[in-house]
This record gives sequence, structure tokens and C-alpha cells, in this order.
Amino acid sequence: MSLISRRTVEWWQGFSVLREREREREIAAMTTLDVTRAEIAFLVMYLNKAETRDKICRAIQYGSKFLSAGEPGVAQNVDKTTSLARKVFRLAKVRRKYILTRCGHDNMEIR
Repeated sequence: MSLISRRTVEWWQGFSVLREREREREIAAMTTLDVTRAEIAFLVMYLNKAETRDKICRAIQYGSKFLSAGEPGVAQNVDKTTSLARKVFRLAKVRRKYILTRCGHDNMEIR
């Protein structure tokens, strides 16, 4: 290894350590409010996806099916209602896939 490349590697390693220390200081300086805001922003970003909403409805639907055990009542009504809600999400997913295919974007991820 030449002297120049060795110095470059040493410099880069030192630079990486400095960047890591700076990042640690930034994290330590974050207040609880900043962390909460970041977590809420992440949650909102996650919930904006139709697939996520479908998964939440699916969990509610299956939970209500389990609780109702086939007996009529509130849990069975929740099961039927979430079933209809999930159909809307799946229909929107199919519609988006159709639009992307028509525009020539076959390989784009469906959200």
C-alpha cells in the first residue's frame, strides 16, 4: 500500500469517527419532544399506505371473528363492517395497478 493511499485511509477512518461522534451528540441533544415528533411522523408515513390500513383492518376483522365465535352480536357486526372496508382497500389497490399498467409503469411498487 502506498504512502498516499495509507494516509487517505487513515484520514477517512478519522473522518468517519468524527461523523459518528457528531451524530451521537445530535442524538443526545434531541429532546423528548423531538423524538416524539419523529416517531409520530414515521407513524403517519406508515399509515398513509393502503397496505398498512388493510393489515390493520385484517387484524381487527380476525380478532372480532375469534371473539364472536360465529354468534350474532357486536363482534360479528365489526367483522362484517371491516370485511367491507377491506374490500375498498383491495379495490383501490387493483385500480392503482391498472392505472400504472396503462401508463407503462408495470414494474412500480404498489403502495
